[in-house]
Amino acid sequence: MNSSANGSTGSKIQVLMSDEAKFYFDFWFGTIVTTPLSILTMIANVLNMVVFVKMGFQERVNYTLFWLSVCDFVTAWTVSIMSNCHVGDILAFGIVLDADSTALIVAWTRCMFVDVSSVLTVYVSVERCMCILRPFTFNTTFLVRHAKAIMTALSLFVIINYLPIFFTFDFHLEFNLATNTTILFMTYSDDNLRFQLYNDMAFGFLFTGMCQICIFFCAVVMHHGLRKTSTVRESASQEKGDSKGRGVKGSAMSAKERRMVRMILILASLYMVISVPQILFLAACHISPDLTAEENYNIHISIYSVGIYLGVIYGCFSTVIYFKCSTNYRAVIFRAIGYFVTKNKYEK
Repeated sequence: MNSSANGSTGSKIQVLMSDEAKFYFDFWFGTIVTTPLSILTMIANVLNMVVFVKMGFQERVNYTLFWLSVCDFVTAWTVSIMSNCHVGDILAFGIVLDADSTALIVAWTRCMFVDVSSVLTVYVSVERCMCILRPFTFNTTFLVRHAKAIMTALSLFVIINYLPIFFTFDFHLEFNLATNTTILFMTYSDDNLRFQLYNDMAFGFLFTGMCQICIFFCAVVMHHGLRKTSTVRESASQEKGDSKGRGVKGSAMSAKERRMVRMILILASLYMVISVPQILFLAACHISPDLTAEENYNIHISIYSVGIYLGVIYGCFSTVIYFKCSTNYRAVIFRAIGYFVTKNKYEK
């Protein structure tokens, strides 16, 4: 593509997303809408973490969902910071941080925890599939300590691959005469840019795409397993004349395991839907590098922000899914409510 074509394309995009338009997009969609949603997501995931601790980690899935809630909490926290960086520089620990530099560092932190969440979602999907394919042998041989070891290894693999990016940032201080303050700025080093290119290809595109494919096949297996189980139970119920299918031994999965598989299936499906825009956008950036050019920055970052905000919605709805699908989760919530109601009643 020649320079004149580049200039023409850049000018058209700038008309569609001027600096003023981007400011209003950041303010209304980023601050006014996303900040309350991020706070709600953080509160919801704190509730999730407390409930899963109360439920105990004797079951593998509780341990996994606890750490998924931790990742969702950190992701929502980073988004709440990013969506307010356009307001101005940030004062933290007695140091004034440049707003753009802060947003970039926090954005990479968010990416790291999103990828950890992705690999944990893949893990829990595969684990539920094994419960369907080998319900008797898998549940007796695959213990909680095995699950903890695998989850730790997968999380460390993602984190270690992100550490070079954080360690190769260049930081410098500049004195602002207008505000009479010293501001900390971050710039990209040559090594940092190389690590970013590797990360964008390895994790932003290939890794996310592989997670999508794996979760899709796991979702198909889980859906097929649920349908097969329901068919077996219905057939056995009709033979026994029991419409509710109680005491039926024709199904390898218990009612509790079916509810758990259904919950993971919903979570995995929602994750796939939320991740599609990010994959398509990153694929478009690799196909057409002009999308990441400086003259296209406004439209580029705004489209990418939409994918970030969708991720916050995913973290917010997880509490609703847990409450709807898990009887143990509901039991802990109802016990807590009953405790506070009884306590207030006696205090009065």
